[in-house]
This record gives sequence, structure tokens and C-alpha cells, in this order.
Amino acid sequence: MLETGDAESIGRFLEEHGSVMMDRGRLNLIEKALSELSEEVKDRRYWLWVLEGEVNRYRCAYARARDCYLRGEGIARERGDFRGVSMALEGQARIFLDTIQPREAERLLNRALDVLEGIPGAEEQRSRLTRLIAENLVNYGRADDAGEWVAKSREQPDGEEELEARYFLRTGRLVQAKQILERKKRAEAGREDRRLPRAHRETDVLLSLIHAMMGDPEMAKQYAEAGIMQGVRWQVPFVEACGWMRMGHAVQLLNRYESQLAADCYRTALDLMEEMKVSRGKAEPLMGLCLLHGREGAVESALACGEEALAETEKARDFWLSTLIRLSMGIACAHASRWEEAAGWFADCSRDFARCGDSHGLTVASLWQALTAFKLKEQDQFSTCMERFLNLMRTGEHDYLLRRRTLFGPSDVQKVTRLLFEAQRQGVKEEYVSHLLSELGFERITFHPGYTLRIETLGGFRVWLGDEPVEEKGWQRWKARELLQLFITRRQHLLPKEEILSLLWPGVEKSAASRDFKVALHALNQVLEPGRPARSTPFFIQRQGSMYGLNPASGFELDAAEFERRILEGLQTRDPDRARSVLAAGLSLYKGEYLPERRYDDWCMEERERLDALFLRGAERLAQLLLEAGDDDGVIHWSERILRRDPCWEEAYRLLMIAYFRKNNRPQSIKWYLRCLQTLERELHIEPMPETERLYRMIREGNLVLEPRFDGAPEASAP
Repeated sequence: MLETGDAESIGRFLEEHGSVMMDRGRLNLIEKALSELSEEVKDRRYWLWVLEGEVNRYRCAYARARDCYLRGEGIARERGDFRGVSMALEGQARIFLDTIQPREAERLLNRALDVLEGIPGAEEQRSRLTRLIAENLVNYGRADDAGEWVAKSREQPDGEEELEARYFLRTGRLVQAKQILERKKRAEAGREDRRLPRAHRETDVLLSLIHAMMGDPEMAKQYAEAGIMQGVRWQVPFVEACGWMRMGHAVQLLNRYESQLAADCYRTALDLMEEMKVSRGKAEPLMGLCLLHGREGAVESALACGEEALAETEKARDFWLSTLIRLSMGIACAHASRWEEAAGWFADCSRDFARCGDSHGLTVASLWQALTAFKLKEQDQFSTCMERFLNLMRTGEHDYLLRRRTLFGPSDVQKVTRLLFEAQRQGVKEEYVSHLLSELGFERITFHPGYTLRIETLGGFRVWLGDEPVEEKGWQRWKARELLQLFITRRQHLLPKEEILSLLWPGVEKSAASRDFKVALHALNQVLEPGRPARSTPFFIQRQGSMYGLNPASGFELDAAEFERRILEGLQTRDPDRARSVLAAGLSLYKGEYLPERRYDDWCMEERERLDALFLRGAERLAQLLLEAGDDDGVIHWSERILRRDPCWEEAYRLLMIAYFRKNNRPQSIKWYLRCLQTLERELHIEPMPETERLYRMIREGNLVLEPRFDGAPEASAP
């Protein structure tokens, strides 16, 4: 009908079936059909102006959408069709709901509802407007009012799950919000009639934000990627922009990425909002930049971004996001040790989160207030704020704040542990604090330094005490540094003193070696815990009799251990998508060989070779999975990385031969075979394996066919 009918027939068809087509995502078809209709046809069938407004709204062409709605409203009003007037007003309101501008949306929604007063048969429209009013109250941050309307919406047969999830998000019940959205996502999996993305309400971008706030940046990153792809696929730049800003949140929580990458994500979101001329949409990426600059110590840049973000949310009267932005500004001041200034921000946020009904926000703000009071040595204020924080922890589901780095929490979660020890010392909620410390594995520890020991060993040796790096000159004795490296390498168990002496002081007389060990150990403890009280037990270095080593309960972070965990998980999982994601994350940690400055120390050699072999296995598996997924450029990248580490790794040559053949570059494919032939002869005096020779013959003859192997990697065979 749309391809063969005349203008009137097309108009009539769209009038009757346009809504269903929209629900099924037939945006391009509707857009094409509308473009072929004259304005006179659309004026006669004025609902088509509302339909065209909907298409433009989904495309984020908000100015054009508003013009269409206004024209439809005017004609409907002239003809006395008040249901049509209401639908056009609803469309205009949806523009401001999409872009989270509750003040403008409220005005239009009230007008749309008033127009229907006394109109029979408009129950469905009233029901829909009820849900939109509930959503707008959520956007305002008016929890009590929103709760009543959300409850009314829930009673409707087609109540939307995203609304309830966003209500839970903005009232701090993150676990419930996540459960609703994950259930919805499972229900939608595999469905072909999935509806169009719904701006900031899209499931993936909501889940990304929730996971970032709960301290799971890997999942936040996956959902952000999915949101970006949704926006690109459906040509909905607002969803794409939301995906980029949420990607920024995830990336700044992942230590393996440079901060510039997070900044680039936020800038991409800002550029998209600028292109759409949606100024309100800039608030969240600006808030992300505020957090990012604050954690980097650039407090003035952070506060400038915060002020710019606040200007947008206060103009739109989004009270909840305004409070999160103020929290971010307080966090920036805290990172700069401007504690008095931070205290003012956090006090305002605690008051405002309570007004919003946001339990998560109030819990985080109370935590920051307690940390600020601790730094300012204000004992009474610390006790008050810490008690409120602990009460909220006890009644809510916020355990993640104690265990993981979250978007709005301290960058080092061990700062929270230090506050628990201080609360225990002051007798604040003593029984509950003891329970929490026991849950965290610290029941037998009397002192905590208040930061995480972070160690990098791949490609170089670097140590951080929380966010503070240990500079070269900070090592009082070079042997203390070597002692830590030995403890890291043999971290699976404590080392006897005799073994330590034989490894680090070989050939030195026993009493002299023992003296030097004692000096080095003292120096190491001084470097790792400069603020530890005299005669208290060291936290990071453990001693049991004459056995020494790293304390596994201290929660130290080691790149080599995280690299190993991710690679082994990626090698073992049977889900190709999950395997690719985990392997790529693990391999990104491998910046070079293990402890290169100890290249010639025997005690380090076995661990270096083990991790090197793990890199080769992980990179090979990732290259195989990328080949299976059709990503030939990715195959080439990782295969070449393998050969830089081990030029005799024959599977890498085969992968390169296949990838270049699939890119229609047979000469380059053959060149890699010849390089393989020459390298194996020169280095090992052997010929390539039969399967390599067979692959070469098929490439040379042009009859290469790929078949999947049992392990998921492709295998070449003749047709």
C-alpha cells in the first residue's frame, strides 16, 4: 500500500496503522511515506502531523518534531478534536521528557490532561498521561509525589518497567532497579518486535549507570557499548550520547585505561548534544568531567564543569541530578584536600538527598561527611555522620560501598575501612562495626592504613599507596624494593627467612645477611605504611614466626594477578562474546614482561615465563575468536603481538594467513607463510607443521574454506 497507493490511500493507511508501525520500529518506512505526502494531505489528516512529530522525536530532531506537533495541535483545535489536541500536547511534552526537562514537560502534560476533561472514550489517553506525569515527577526528584503516581501507573495493564526502574534508581534502591531491568532484558532477548530505543530510558544505558554506581565497571562498560550500538543502529543520537557518557563513567573506574579516554567519551557525548541542540543533555557528561578532573587533582577545572552542569539542571529543575552534581563538586574538593569547602557541599547534599528520598545518595553523602570530619579531626561530627552512615548501611542494600570503588564513592575503598576502625575505636555502633570488619576479613587486625596498596609489575615496577605513587626517591633502601618484589613473586605462600637470605643475599655471611634483611624489612614497612604507629603490627607485610610475605587479607591489588585471573576466565568460558570481552580486558593489562628490572634474577624467571606463556595463550585464543567473529583487523593485531613476543608461535602465522586471505590480499597471506618458513628454519631448524603447509597450498590455489573446530576456532579445509 505504501509503495503503490496514491497520496490519499497512503495517508489513510498511515492514519490507521502508523502507531502500530512505530511500535514495531518501522521508522524508515513511515519517514519515506510521509515525505511523499503534501502538506495539504497532512492538513486534511492532521494526525499525520503528530505521527511525523513522533518520527522526528525518535530521530532527536526536536525542533522539527515540535513544529509538527504544533501544527497538528492547531488544526485539531480548529476542528474541535480535543483528543487530537491532547495527543499533540502529549507529543510536545515527550520532547521534554526525553531530554529530562521536567518544568516544561509538566506544563504541557497538565494542559494535555485538562483538554480531556469530560471527553468520553479517552481512558487510554488519560492512563498514558498518568504514566508520563509519574515519570516527570521522578525527573523532578520529588520522591513522595512520584511514588503515588508510579503506584497508579503500576495498576495499568501496560505499565512500563523502565518507569519503576527509574523511580528505584532515583530513590537509591539500585538493587531493585537492576533486577527489574535485567528481568526486562532477559524477556526481550531474541524478540524481533523489540520497540525503539527510548532516549535516556533505554534499558542498556540505565543498567550501565546503575552498575557504575554499584562499582561494577566491566558490566557498566558492556551496557554502555550496547547503548551506543543501539543509538547508531536506530539513528537515535540521544541514545548514542547517553551510551558515550555512561562509557565515560565506566572507563574512569577502570585502572587499565588512561583518564584521557574517559574525557574523550564525555566530549563525544557533549558534541552529540550540541549537534542536537539539547543543552540539558550536557549536564551528566559535565558531571562526569567534574568527577574525572577532581580525581586527577585539577579542582578548578572540576568545579567549572560542575557549575556548568548545575546551570543546566537547575534551569530544568532536575533536583536529583543537581544534588549528584553538587556531590561531585564536593568530591573534587575532597581530592584536593580542601576539606572545609568539601564539608559544605556534603552537608547540602545530605539535606537534599533526604528531600529527594534517595537512600543511596544520602548514604554516600554521609560517608563523605564522616571522611571529611575524620580529616578535620572533628570527633563529634565524625560520630554523628558515621552513625547515620552505618544506620543507612544496615537498613539499605549498599554493601558494595564497602567492597568496590563506585562512581560517587572514594577512589580507594580502603578509606572506608579506615573509618570503620575509627568508629570502632570511638565506640560508634560497635557491634555492627565489628560485624562489618569481620565480613571484610579484618576481625583480628588492630590497625589499618586507610588505603589500598596497588602494584604494577608488567612492563615496569610501580607502587601506589592509594592514589599516591611511591617515587623512586621514596625507597629509602633499594634492597627494600627488591624484598617487596620477591614477596610479590612468591605471594602464594610465606617465605622462610633462610630462603629469603639465600635468594637476596647469596654468599653473604649469615649474621650480616640477617642484619641487612632486618634493615630492609624495616625500610619496606616504612615505605608502605609511613603513618603506622610505633610498635603496632604491620598491615601489608605479614610475619608468622620466621616466615614472611605479603598479607593476602590486606586487599592489595596486583596487575599480574588480575591479568592471570582474566586470561584464565577467558580461556575457560564457552560464551564467545564473554570470552572476547574478558580476554581483551586481561590482555590490556600486559604492558610488557614481568619485572623487567629483575630480568636476570633466577627467583623471578619462572614467574616471568609463566605469565609470558599465559599472554601468548590468551592472545591466540582472542585472535581465534575474532577470526570467528569476522574481525580480520583484530586477528592481525593480536597475531602480530604474539609474534613480537615469540616469533616461532606457528598458530599466529596461520591466523595471519587466513585473515589476509579473507581481506583479498593473497600476496600478503603468502608472505606470512614464507616468513614462518624462514623463521622456523633459522630459529629451530624445523619445517612448518602439516596443517600450515596444507593451509598454504589452499591459499595458493585459492580454494580455502573455513570450518568451525570443536573449540570454536576456525579450521581450514578443502572444499
